[in-house]
Amino acid sequence: MSVKRIVKTRQNKIELNIGNLTLLEGKNSENGHKGNSSAGCKDHAIKAEMSYRGSSSKITRIIAADYKESFGENEISSRGSQIAKLLDMHSRY
Repeated sequence: MSVKRIVKTRQNKIELNIGNLTLLEGKNSENGHKGNSSAGCKDHAIKAEMSYRGSSSKITRIIAADYKESFGENEISSRGSQIAKLLDMHSRY
């Protein structure tokens, strides 16, 4: 299955869209949980400031830089398409 197909298949389930991918490591976690669950259901601006900006993962820092005010359905779908294009360019799949 191609990355483009995955993005299109999941458009009705925005939380599963590759554009919603954020990588967080334990050192950014206030509550001791590792990964994305550590950010919880906080407002995007709070997550960006507390977790995303300080991430050691470039793909996560970009969310904080490029999506300062909001990161809703439109932004997630757009970012998913951008990630799919990059994966197509840099992989042989």
